[in-house]
Amino acid sequence: MKLKSYLFFSFLFQLLFSPSFGNEVTYQYTLYEETPYNSLSLTYNSNEKLSFQFKWDRPLESESYNFSNPELYLNYESGVFPETEILWKQQLGFANYRYFEVPENEKFFWAYTSFDFYKYFPKNQLIEVSEFSLTPIYNRGWDYMSSSKLDSLVLSLNTEYKLPAGFSLQLDLMFLKEWYKRTENKKVWYWAIFAYLQYAAKLYNFSENLSLDFDFTGGFDPYMGSNKKGSEWFPFWIANNTYESINPNFSEGNFKSTFAFFSLPQLSITYNHSKDLSISTFVQMKYSNKTWGKLIKNWDFSPAMGLSMSYEF
Repeated sequence: MKLKSYLFFSFLFQLLFSPSFGNEVTYQYTLYEETPYNSLSLTYNSNEKLSFQFKWDRPLESESYNFSNPELYLNYESGVFPETEILWKQQLGFANYRYFEVPENEKFFWAYTSFDFYKYFPKNQLIEVSEFSLTPIYNRGWDYMSSSKLDSLVLSLNTEYKLPAGFSLQLDLMFLKEWYKRTENKKVWYWAIFAYLQYAAKLYNFSENLSLDFDFTGGFDPYMGSNKKGSEWFPFWIANNTYESINPNFSEGNFKSTFAFFSLPQLSITYNHSKDLSISTFVQMKYSNKTWGKLIKNWDFSPAMGLSMSYEF
C-alpha cells in the first residue's frame, strides 16, 4: 500500500512540476453582431508527450447565445507506432454546455486514439500532406435537467494539405452512429464533411514588432446528413468540431441532409511586445447562411471585431 502511494505521488509530482515547455494562455474578446463573446484557452505541456488543455467559451448578454462551455483535454503523444511511420496519439476530453435561457445542462465525455499516416505521402511542389489521420472515437453525453442520454461511436478521417502561394486545405470526413434516449430510444446514423480553404499573408510590417496581417477561411462547416429524414439532433462531436463557434442562428424543419457554408476574411494588427507576449486587434466580415435544416436560406453578412492576447511561458 505504501509503495502504491509513493508511486502515485511520485508520478503526480513529476506530472505537475517537471520542466515544461511551449505553454500558452490565450484570451479573445469578440463583439459578434453586438454580442460580446469571450474565449479563454490554456495549454500546459507537462513533458514531450503529455499535455493538458482548457477551453472556455462564454457569450454575454445574449438571448440567442447565452451559454457557458468549459472543456478539458488530456493529450498523450505515443510517438511512432511500432515498426511503422504512423504517428500515434490519444485524447480524453470533457465538456459542459450550460444554457441559461432553457433548462439544459449537458455534459460530454469522450476518448479517442488517432493514427496519422502523413509520412507515407511523398512531398512535391504543388501539394504537401501535413495530416492524414484515422481516428475511432467513443462519446458519452447526458443532460441532468431532462435525463436525456446518448452514446456515440465515431470514425473520423482528418486531412490537411499545404498548397502553393500560402493556401492550405482542410478536409475531414466523419461517420457516426448514435444511441440516444429522450422521450423514446433512437438509433441514428450521421455523416459529415468539413471542408475549409485557408489563406494567410503578412500585408505590411510597420516595425519589427508591429504588423498588418490578412487571413481568410471559407467552406462547409459542415455538410452533414442522416439516414433518417426526421433527424433534428445536432450530434455533439460534429458540433464540437466546427470551425465557427457560432453556427447558423436558426434550424428550420427536420432534415435528412443540410449544410452551413461561410466565407470569413479577417484583417488584424499584431503587436509582439516580446517573444512571450503578443496582442492583436482584428475586424472580420462573415458571409453565411443563417438558416439551415430543411431549407438553406437567409444569406447575410455578419461583422465582428475583437481583441486577443497570447502569452507563452
